[in-house]
Amino acid sequence: MFGYLHIKSCFHCLCFLFFCYAVHPGLLLSGQALAGQDKLQVIVSIAPQKYFSDRIGGDLVQTTVLLPAGASPHTFEPRPSQIRLLGSADIYMTIGVEYEKALLPRIEALHPDLEIAPVDHGIEKIAMTRSCAYDHNHGHNQDHKHHNHHEHGHKGLDPHVWLAPDTAMLIAENIFQSMAGAWPDKERYFRDNYLEFIEELNALDQEIKTIFKDLAPGSRFMVFHPAWGYFARAYGLVQVPVEVEGREPKPADLKELIDTAVAEDIRIVFVSPQFSKRSAETIAKAINGRTAVIDPLAEEWKKNLIAVAQKIAQAGNHSN
Repeated sequence: MFGYLHIKSCFHCLCFLFFCYAVHPGLLLSGQALAGQDKLQVIVSIAPQKYFSDRIGGDLVQTTVLLPAGASPHTFEPRPSQIRLLGSADIYMTIGVEYEKALLPRIEALHPDLEIAPVDHGIEKIAMTRSCAYDHNHGHNQDHKHHNHHEHGHKGLDPHVWLAPDTAMLIAENIFQSMAGAWPDKERYFRDNYLEFIEELNALDQEIKTIFKDLAPGSRFMVFHPAWGYFARAYGLVQVPVEVEGREPKPADLKELIDTAVAEDIRIVFVSPQFSKRSAETIAKAINGRTAVIDPLAEEWKKNLIAVAQKIAQAGNHSN
């Protein structure tokens, strides 16, 4: 009799689960039901986000990057298979890059139950302007509550918020809050990883300051694509962009940039692997200099920032 009742009870449970899935397939994968799931499925827009997600999520998170290696977030269009993949994710973490603007309305229409977490939330964006020193008195909103909408920057604001330790700390907090909200039972695990990561970011900040100890405040470095504004602001440097908002320089702009490079004794023009090097090479040739690659989208984020700092420091100390 006990065996019969046990089997009958199990049969009723299975019927109930089947009913739940038929009525709402996403119900069994909601934050409340994640206790029975091996990993939190997170999709991110760019590779550096994967570094942050993996550091905070640890063994409990599987992170997938939408943007392929070598592609530009300014021109990338996700494939239909990638958009379908978002339907199986627990969270899509956006960061304000350009291709998200066209993608988000499609995702919201096709996957209305998908949690969208803007990890750049609370970061005050700076302007992408030519030959502009950035103000150190930057603020940010301390409200880190979740929002199911994305806060896109206005035209002309710099989306490259992941390229400095101070803004990375805000990104890390947003990622932690998103993961803890999706899987409350693992909040302590995510918190421990988050706090450890903040210590790592503080140590990284000090290491970069040491790398720049011999550079004069306000030192300039020339870069084709102006991705390094937050990095420059954090360390008292000034980036001199060759292009702004995707526009190649006109002949008059090139002449001005060459004159600036000569006046500032700039010998290296930094380029990104995602963009054409033609204009940068024109300037480098005119100043008897060279180009060097610094990648704003490298997945090995920490190693990359150290390598970029070393290249900029070497470029600034070339005459010593």
